[in-house]
Amino acid sequence: MRERIHNVPYRLVALAFILLACGAVAAQDLRLITFGGASLEGNYYVIAKAVCRKINALKRDDLRCSPEATPGSLYNLHAMQKGELDFALVQSDWQRAAAEGTGPFSGKGPMTGLRSVISLYQEALTFAARRDSGIRSLEDLQGKILDIGHSSSGRRGTTQRLINALNFPPGYLEYRELIGGALVNGLCDGTVDATMTVFGHPNVTIAKVLRDCDLVLVPVTGPKVDAFLNENADYSSFVIAAGTYPGMTGPVKTFSVAATLVARDDIPQDIVALFVRTLLANYEELREDLPVLPAGDPLARRSDGLTAPLHPGAVAVFEESGG
Repeated sequence: MRERIHNVPYRLVALAFILLACGAVAAQDLRLITFGGASLEGNYYVIAKAVCRKINALKRDDLRCSPEATPGSLYNLHAMQKGELDFALVQSDWQRAAAEGTGPFSGKGPMTGLRSVISLYQEALTFAARRDSGIRSLEDLQGKILDIGHSSSGRRGTTQRLINALNFPPGYLEYRELIGGALVNGLCDGTVDATMTVFGHPNVTIAKVLRDCDLVLVPVTGPKVDAFLNENADYSSFVIAAGTYPGMTGPVKTFSVAATLVARDDIPQDIVALFVRTLLANYEELREDLPVLPAGDPLARRSDGLTAPLHPGAVAVFEESGG
């Protein structure tokens, strides 16, 4: 009896080593794909999570997809440059900056390993203010507190470019860097008077804060904005249509970028093709959760805002789709 009792642990240990060895072999054949979104509350993360769920539902032994919550576009691009993300969703203005080595990427030069995959929808610079702040135009920002977002977010970079073009004098207004729930709370409790975000519309978060915090959408217009758009091919005039949100009786003019999917150039062609096919095959289902995705054929807008060369995996899918 004693011999059996003492031998059990050694047999278990031996079995564990065998199982670990088998697992190690399997792990060597498994590729984990990281897909950078943005904040948990944002559309980018919803898309990354949905696509990864579909990929993982295929139950392939050699592939798993992991959606990653991140601070946003700029973080995603820098993380890809360091090999920490395989796919990511990014604003088209920052895709251009990375591909051409300008702006925040000027120190390292062009990101030669960046590849475009597909363009998904338009995102508008969305200027929202507390109704009681009295802000109804850009000129009303004097003496106010404006949220511009985290330094690694795409919307922070876009907002900063606009503010620089407006050439406000020093001390004209105060800035805050809020994200997620902190931004919603800040708008509701008056910590900030207004925010500039980059969203596709309609947007669940914007709808909620407009309702709960008594906000108004403010037009982004004027001679300096016109000059800014004329000097920057990254941006296009955009109108948030009347009725997009309850109580919104008139259209709101602003400008937009494109939400784009990118990948590293060393991601195998078959994996990129699988991601594009999965996204296209489940597009209508995605639209049920994300009405920001436009109706119609997503391939009709596939190249909007793409600066980096197309990944061969995306090219293969487009060609087989007749495009």
